[in-house]
Amino acid sequence: MTEEFRLTIVPRQQETRILMTEGPDDVLVARLAPVTAAHHRWAAPMLLEAIALWQDRPLRVVLSAESEDYLYSLGLCDGLGLGVSSLHYVVDIVDPREARRGRRLRGVGDFRDARRQLQLVPR
Repeated sequence: MTEEFRLTIVPRQQETRILMTEGPDDVLVARLAPVTAAHHRWAAPMLLEAIALWQDRPLRVVLSAESEDYLYSLGLCDGLGLGVSSLHYVVDIVDPREARRGRRLRGVGDFRDARRQLQLVPR
């Protein structure tokens, strides 16, 4: 069974970072111009569609934008700030300020190996 492609887009003021993985493996890494330098609102949707077509599989896209300006400029969300879907990709919006490391219990040993195994289970 092939694993799904996950593509993460992190737009920042200086640049836009893209990371695509298949399971635990990196497939594509890119540093592109900042979103404010994008000249066309269809650039990001067309890029995602092209990658999905090249790989012959749909993409699961995670968009983590610090600012709503970056979020809406990419053309990957609707007017309510929800990610859009197409035949070739599904976009999930993640607020980077809400991401946090989980609370860890101490006192009964090291469970890093168990956490690694949990990461192998699809969500």
